[in-house]
Amino acid sequence: MSFASMVIYLMGFGQGWFIFAFFVFIFGYLAWKISMTALTKGPERIRTLKELLGASSVILAFLTVSMFLIGFLIHAVSKVASIEAINTNNALLLGADRFIFSVPGPFWFQMDSNPLRRFFDFLAPVFISSYLSLSLAICFILFVVLIKSGRVTARVVFAFLLCPLISIPFWFAFPATSPLIAYQVPSAYREVSDDISVELEDYQPNQYLERFFDYRVSQNAAGPITTVPSMHIAWVTVIVYYLVLAWKRMIIPGVIYVALVNIGAVFTLQHYFVDLLAGTLVAIFAIGIVRYIPVERVSAVMVVERHLREDARKVLYFLSRHNRVRRKKS
Repeated sequence: MSFASMVIYLMGFGQGWFIFAFFVFIFGYLAWKISMTALTKGPERIRTLKELLGASSVILAFLTVSMFLIGFLIHAVSKVASIEAINTNNALLLGADRFIFSVPGPFWFQMDSNPLRRFFDFLAPVFISSYLSLSLAICFILFVVLIKSGRVTARVVFAFLLCPLISIPFWFAFPATSPLIAYQVPSAYREVSDDISVELEDYQPNQYLERFFDYRVSQNAAGPITTVPSMHIAWVTVIVYYLVLAWKRMIIPGVIYVALVNIGAVFTLQHYFVDLLAGTLVAIFAIGIVRYIPVERVSAVMVVERHLREDARKVLYFLSRHNRVRRKKS
């Protein structure tokens, strides 16, 4: 997998460029704000202009360096891992699922011997959509948290970027592909033992999963070798935790969404059950580290929060006033 392909894979995380679009929105908003401030007159113009330019420079530099570093390290993982090690680790992960949960990993969901198969068939679109919607959810939650609290926003961004940095040593030491690539798609990584082959004969994916598999294979035939810990699980845990921290009313919807993404990650053969446990531990560790980072000193995020909140209130006031005028006319 080339470095460019890896960057594209990361930026298109979960079927969409929503995370990238969120940061484009933030920089577009700051550029618009800087332009409007430069055109205004008054004693506060120079101070506000310096404030906005400083915040934009800090955020841009931090995100650029972080994403490049993460992309470079993940690319390095794919270069040093051997096919033999990947095949061995794939078998170990499936064996760990069987040992801990007494089922053959993620294949259990669509096996004819599963008494709950009809239930999972019925909810298949929900599980697949939940898994694929993560980047959109991250984008939405980042926006909501930014409006609610600049301090919480700084924490969620730090924790978000810490998750892959914490996971990279594990990816170097234990490279593995997704169950889909390891056992369902013909590839160099596919090495199936006889006992696993017998179990896989009972695996019959439904029409929704067949379409999803076709999409994933066409999107990235090789697949990443960063299966465990799962970044899907680490990131959804982090963003929902900070969403609830900023807006306590979201605890029930947040817990439901986390559960759906967890099920979707294994249902779609993107992860093993043990990947979910590892991803959750990474999220807890990242959140714990961020608690000791003095985010109150990150003034750039506070600047964006203050201006965005002020403009959001103006927009909401304009919309409510416009609705009142329409009601009076009608």
